[in-house]
Amino acid sequence: MYTLTATGKPLNTTHATPAKGDSIKGTTMSSYNRTFNLSVNDVDLIEEALRARGRELCRMRRALSDGNPADMESIRVIEEDQRSGEELLGRLHDQKIFYRPKTSVYVGG
Repeated sequence: MYTLTATGKPLNTTHATPAKGDSIKGTTMSSYNRTFNLSVNDVDLIEEALRARGRELCRMRRALSDGNPADMESIRVIEEDQRSGEELLGRLHDQKIFYRPKTSVYVGG
């Protein structure tokens, strides 16, 4: 099992959710869940989905022309999405612990 810990911004940014301690009609809201237990298969599925999304964004980007001013905003948004997906893949990769035998010589392959 992987345990991923969220840092920084809230994970769900599509809805305006009150911060911890804020209240709605006198009730206190709970905080965000910052710890997630994911299996290795879950992480593999997330990585594959991110790679598929990156391939789709690449196809969309190649369909647009750099010379067309009408396409410039779309290109900017697509490239920003590509960058954020690649950064997320990198963060997932950096959290992995790879097996290396301690008693014998490791031969990668």
